[in-house]
Amino acid sequence: MPKTPKRPTAVPSQGADLLADVVGRLHLASAVFLCGEFSAPWAIECSDATRLCRMVQPNAARLVLFHLALEGSFVVRMKTGERASVQAGDAIVFPYCDSHEMASPEGAPAVSLFSLLPSAPWAGIPSIRHGGAGPATRILCGYLDCDELLFNPLLHALPRLIHSRPSSPAASRWREASLRYCVDETERPDNHATRWLARLPEMLLVDCLRQYVDDLPEHQPGWLGAIKDPVVARGLMLLHAQPGAQWNVPKLARAVAVSRSVLGQRFASTLQVSPMRYLAQWRMQLAVNMLRDHPEVGIAAVAGRVGYEGEAAFSRAFKRQLGVAPATWRRSQGGEPRAAALSAAPAPPA
Repeated sequence: MPKTPKRPTAVPSQGADLLADVVGRLHLASAVFLCGEFSAPWAIECSDATRLCRMVQPNAARLVLFHLALEGSFVVRMKTGERASVQAGDAIVFPYCDSHEMASPEGAPAVSLFSLLPSAPWAGIPSIRHGGAGPATRILCGYLDCDELLFNPLLHALPRLIHSRPSSPAASRWREASLRYCVDETERPDNHATRWLARLPEMLLVDCLRQYVDDLPEHQPGWLGAIKDPVVARGLMLLHAQPGAQWNVPKLARAVAVSRSVLGQRFASTLQVSPMRYLAQWRMQLAVNMLRDHPEVGIAAVAGRVGYEGEAAFSRAFKRQLGVAPATWRRSQGGEPRAAALSAAPAPPA
């Protein structure tokens, strides 16, 4: 009689590890770019958040906007209906840089953010002040410029508004201290910590997403919900850790300690793809990253590292996805580095 596979148990850190792995491959450029000091009653309308971000990051391919509440409280509301009540220590993330309004109290007459901004270019991080004589609210605003490529499961799974509360007072202090350090160092004329500063908003994004995932209900479809499923999360961890291995469904199912049918069903219900289809997409993402970032590595070597048996098979798969051969795409990086990849990226969720 065949043995029943043992039920896998979720590794506590695997969701955070997956988040960090995927975010780490986004090639983020990021910065804090605005400090807001408001006193009730006040309301700010950001009717063109993309315009705001591109004032400080021209020609960005993909923009994620975030606000961190340092003091006070306010309500954020989007034209699509999403809203959140924000307290000090909370972070608000707009993955698709949508228009929104912030107010305290809700319903206060709004003014355009652009009417308060100083004329660009800015020598440092500008501060804006607005409102009446009531309780104070302080907000730090920042952006992440995401170099979105062919396939990234995280970017295609995010809601339009993420409201992330810190998990503890220590987490709240970490958020504030991190971004305050970012602001202080950015304004120093002798700043030598640019590389580290660029990682702080990225770390904040991972922290916000981790909190968001923790608050998701069980069996939530989509990539973020999938990393809460112990079966799918363990499978994803293995595929991400060894993308070049010769995986197949039976081998992956044995490694996860479930049957092939259970593995396929759980992948289909959360990610709407089979395990091997997910692997093929992830391998292509890694290949694109390698072709762009490591011009010294030959096409055949790239193919081997991401699990293809030969350069010809890899080239055919690459051309099906991006419409051009790998060598042609690599040469295009000096001219239009993102155009081919962006043409294959789906639109954000409605």
